[in-house]
Amino acid sequence: MDKKLEQLKKEYKHIPIPDELDFVVERALKNGKKTKSGLKWIVGTAVAATLFIGGLNLSPAMASTLAELPGVGNIVKVLTFTEFKVDRDQYQADIKVPAVTDEENGDLAQSLNDKYLQEGKELYEQFTADVEDLEKNGGGRLGVDSGYEVKTDNDQILSIARYVVNTVGSSSTVMKYDTIDKKNKILLSLPILFKDNGYIERISEN
Repeated sequence: MDKKLEQLKKEYKHIPIPDELDFVVERALKNGKKTKSGLKWIVGTAVAATLFIGGLNLSPAMASTLAELPGVGNIVKVLTFTEFKVDRDQYQADIKVPAVTDEENGDLAQSLNDKYLQEGKELYEQFTADVEDLEKNGGGRLGVDSGYEVKTDNDQILSIARYVVNTVGSSSTVMKYDTIDKKNKILLSLPILFKDNGYIERISEN
């Protein structure tokens, strides 16, 4: 166990600084309007959390070491990588970006994480652009809530549901799913699950 902890320590010291760190620190500074010591604690916690999560994504070896430690393995599968948040009188955004850690299939996990981060950034950028347009035209109400839920996590399957709820007067919800076959180390899709294209017509009719 001591050797594993030492390995983890080495991995931690070599974690590259994530691009999202500036965003996390800036948000912590804006929210930390209490005591000076309290502000240091908020910023320090934000930095530590970002480095830890960044390490899990950038270092499969670190994720593998954590997975073998008692009481830690369960948290290195799907967690929140970063969060884009806006809370103003008329405009609210809460965009949680998930991260998948898989010590046995780091390439697949990293490709998913890259996709999730890109989607989160694009959603946030679209939100800020829409807010600017509303402000130019007299204002209004706008909200976006995006997150994820682990639907299945067993020895065979990891299935993640991602949702986006847009609110402009009324609301609409878009759902997306990613399902990983852990044993075969592949991302499942409908064509893989059916022997021919007959499923398209049947699903469409349903």
